[in-house]
Amino acid sequence: MIKLPHYLLIIIFLASTLINVAEAKQVTFKNGDDLLSGHYLFPDSGKPRAVILFVHGDGPLGYDAHGYYPLIWERLLRQGFAIFSWDKPGIGESTGNWLAQSMKQRQQEVQSAVAFIRDSYGYSGSQVGLLGFSQAGWVVPALANNNPDIGFIIGVGFAIDWLEQSWYLTRVRLTQQEADSSVVEAAYASHLEEINFLNQKPSYDLYLKKYGHTPDPMSEARYQFVLKNFKADATHDYRGLKQPMLLLLGDKDLNVDILNTKEVVENLIDDQQSIQVSVIKDATHGMLDAEHFNEQTPGFLFLMKLMWQGEHAVAPGFYNVLDEWLTHIP
Repeated sequence: MIKLPHYLLIIIFLASTLINVAEAKQVTFKNGDDLLSGHYLFPDSGKPRAVILFVHGDGPLGYDAHGYYPLIWERLLRQGFAIFSWDKPGIGESTGNWLAQSMKQRQQEVQSAVAFIRDSYGYSGSQVGLLGFSQAGWVVPALANNNPDIGFIIGVGFAIDWLEQSWYLTRVRLTQQEADSSVVEAAYASHLEEINFLNQKPSYDLYLKKYGHTPDPMSEARYQFVLKNFKADATHDYRGLKQPMLLLLGDKDLNVDILNTKEVVENLIDDQQSIQVSVIKDATHGMLDAEHFNEQTPGFLFLMKLMWQGEHAVAPGFYNVLDEWLTHIP
């Protein structure tokens, strides 16, 4: 299993003592050969209106995403929603290895979680929602499409095309560094060269031979993960989507081209009444306050600020839009 650094474990523990959420029931469920450790939270108000499953983005994330998810759980619990979230394979008490998964396998994992929560607690399909973050954009819409087990979906910071998102990430970083046009052009040429390289599905040894000298080469596990998923494209996953959907995009997102996502999704959805695309003012990729939290690669200080600011770390518009939309869920 992947182990988190000690300082992260300390931060997570401290954050959990500062953020007041309902007591969680720890459960386990199976997905193939993996035994996954989940946490089921239910509101104090009695029988839940529905249950919302949290679908992770990229990285070695436990059920509470290093203390980030509880910032949202409290709002959902107050509205009468139950919550289900779990450690990724190989994280916390879950077996397996999340880096060995394709996006299709991640979809199956979420479907296993849906089946478990439905069978264990008696929810019908219309009472099951998915709330996905970032990389879950290649999981949630595809799984929900024509799936009677899922009643509504919420997306945060979804991209459409993996490769386009990768270049956007690089371009924004170079812009922040005030790189001149020749540097940007060279970076784009390298991006295209890397795509051609990956299309040949070369071995990790060949990858190291070509890119091992770069400042931050991928580990073998990460490289295999990228090989499985770099062609991910959610374009067609939205066509024919029937469930009510809220798509939340931060106007200060440094990771995803939100205008591209908004345009593609709005053009593909057949029933425009079923989807709401909201661009949140002064919000980051993860719906945090852009003034204090807008980083492409969060580190130690980022987590410290998140711990101390709690709910105040979230862009105010995010809570307003989420609360309003959930109020009108049938």
